[in-house]
Amino acid sequence: MFFELGNFMGVIMLQKTIVSEDDLNQNDQGLIKSKFNSRFNTIVSNTEYLDDHDDGSLEFYDELESLFEEIEKFSEGGQGEIKTAKDKKLHRYVALKSLKKDFLSNQSIVNNFIMEARITAQLDHPSIIPMYGIIREQNSYVHMAMKLVQGMTLQEIIDDHILECKKLRGKALFLFEQKSLSERLSYFIKICEAISYAHDRRVIHRDLKPENIMVGSFREVYLMDWGIAKIMTEEQENQQMESYDSSKKKSISGTPGFVAPEYILTGNVQFASDQYALGAILFQLVTLQGHISGDNEKVLLQKTLKGQLECIQHLKNAIKIPKSLRAIIAKSMSHDPKDRYDDVALLAEDINNFLQGRETIAYKDNLTRAVIRSLYKYKVATVLSILSVLLIFASITITSLVKQQQTSELAKERELTLINFQSGLEQRANQIDSHFSKLSNVLQRYADKVSYLLQAPLNNKQEQRFFDYKDFKNEAEYVKGLVPSDLYGHKVSVKSGNYKLAPGLRLEETKNELLALSPIIDDTLIYMAESSSNYDNSLNQEELEGLALNQGFAIRWVYSGLKNGLLVNYPGMGKLTEDYDVRTRFWFKHSQTQKDLFWSSPYIDLFGQGLVVSAVQPLYTKEGDFLGVSAIDITFDYAYNTIMAAAEDKKAGIIKNRYLINNDGKVILSNIKAMSNLEEAKKLKSEILFKEFPYPQLLQTIRTQKSGQVKIESNEQTKLIGFSQIPTLSWYYVEELNFESLLNK
Repeated sequence: MFFELGNFMGVIMLQKTIVSEDDLNQNDQGLIKSKFNSRFNTIVSNTEYLDDHDDGSLEFYDELESLFEEIEKFSEGGQGEIKTAKDKKLHRYVALKSLKKDFLSNQSIVNNFIMEARITAQLDHPSIIPMYGIIREQNSYVHMAMKLVQGMTLQEIIDDHILECKKLRGKALFLFEQKSLSERLSYFIKICEAISYAHDRRVIHRDLKPENIMVGSFREVYLMDWGIAKIMTEEQENQQMESYDSSKKKSISGTPGFVAPEYILTGNVQFASDQYALGAILFQLVTLQGHISGDNEKVLLQKTLKGQLECIQHLKNAIKIPKSLRAIIAKSMSHDPKDRYDDVALLAEDINNFLQGRETIAYKDNLTRAVIRSLYKYKVATVLSILSVLLIFASITITSLVKQQQTSELAKERELTLINFQSGLEQRANQIDSHFSKLSNVLQRYADKVSYLLQAPLNNKQEQRFFDYKDFKNEAEYVKGLVPSDLYGHKVSVKSGNYKLAPGLRLEETKNELLALSPIIDDTLIYMAESSSNYDNSLNQEELEGLALNQGFAIRWVYSGLKNGLLVNYPGMGKLTEDYDVRTRFWFKHSQTQKDLFWSSPYIDLFGQGLVVSAVQPLYTKEGDFLGVSAIDITFDYAYNTIMAAAEDKKAGIIKNRYLINNDGKVILSNIKAMSNLEEAKKLKSEILFKEFPYPQLLQTIRTQKSGQVKIESNEQTKLIGFSQIPTLSWYYVEELNFESLLNK
């Protein structure tokens, strides 16, 4: 299912509700007009725009139907509705958000709608959804087009974890919450990174809450709904601080419960106001409970002003929240903005400190805590230290005291070195995971469209774009775009695709599937191009085709195999044999037993690209019936270069060996050529033999801990083995180095 990342499943931002300082002191019905429910509503001042230099108007006009083909509506709010649509020029699917007809006469609402699109488009960050365009028609209808993504809101994740916690007891509860809390906090760090980026560009969000945050299927995090964001120049910030008038009526925008007290009191929003809302989100992520209670918005605003928040206590009393984490929540939600973190980046850093077991800014270690922390982290070193102390007391001298001080300083230096090494290793692992996560996203989009086309009503007027592989082999005149390619080593076509019928399958039996899938030819080249890190979306079709044929993209083949034995492949080619049956391929068989995307180990490509690695997405109907598979191939050289490039370290000579191992302990990739017969297999087109990880005694530790480091003795040397999981591949990145060399550096 597709979701639009902005105003999703919540109150549309443009609902107007004005709250003033006077309103909070009235005992009558009040002037707060939006209805309160368990999901806090957004209130918007009718006196503010995003930018004093831009009123949000559009002087150009387009006709929507000339740009997009509307498909279906999948979400609706108070003032807007969201549909899936197809971009007629770029042949991609988008989320199309439209302002309802009843509000088109309200210029203030229209202007804010347009400004939401403009400010979102200016924030170029991985956790902020790309804005594709804004359209205003002659009939005054206004729309914005943005990227479609899969995922669920942070509020939905919290709700799921609440239900799970209520079901569990004892050890099962502790194990679940230990794992899920780390997951939720990792999402929070990514939220902070997005807000830190926005603040750096002088943009204040003003409506941060769990409903406005989405987590994708690959754990990517997106910050939504910039509809009431404010651009704050340094000059405006200084004027705001110097010209505060306590007698002037105040108006605010935001969600009661998440609006900072200083904003309610003065009507002047600050960058620290976003941090208060982040603290409220952190409160809910940690406790799985609300941070404030109230029957209506007026009560929520009054409680915020008075600092009447709920206790920082977990939903389940058996779960105890560490003091350092409670201190981080309290500091980020301090009533006085001066008592909060200096910026959001420091808040994210403190959460990371907590996750890594380090001292936090919010809860400094006293001597006792510092000792306990050190003892817990270094148990073996602790035992050795105690024995050393006993020995020292047996023969205490001035010299021994001096040596003890030197040892202590050296231990601190070693500790810092090990921390820096592990941090660098995890950054490299994350970089590898990011590459393959991007490729997985491309495949998922392709597979979603294949499923949609197979199940949608058939267009009988559709031109068939796939040709028999024999037509390519015989170079039939009606095959479009068949040209030689040095990259592929034979003639291919990027204007059409080929099909192959399994033995026993007749063309008449699968004619409808070939027609149904033909429109995907227009999109597949763009999918391949987007897989490369240097993709330039300004290139035209002819330029993209030239790159595909001569330089190539990360993805070399895109194909789908159906359960009836039909294979469709792009780019089109004739390198197949009469007895080829897609249903006999190992990845096809594996797809019939699971529904999740998976990556293969390297294998020999039958179509001339040597060693390849495949990502495979099983296809199922809404009723759960197996349709077939969609898959992409990347060359082994690309996979190897991606991993080795990520593994480059400035400390030349320290890291001895690098490995990428699967869950069975087989070395898939390594800088050690002797770890596999890859070159021989590539030359002879034989089976690839993967060798065992040279330290099998560590495999259980690697699988259990996911990330960490272990010291071992080998060949009269002390070696340090660091490791970190690659979630997208379900593999592990491992680095091996000489322990003493690291310390000496």
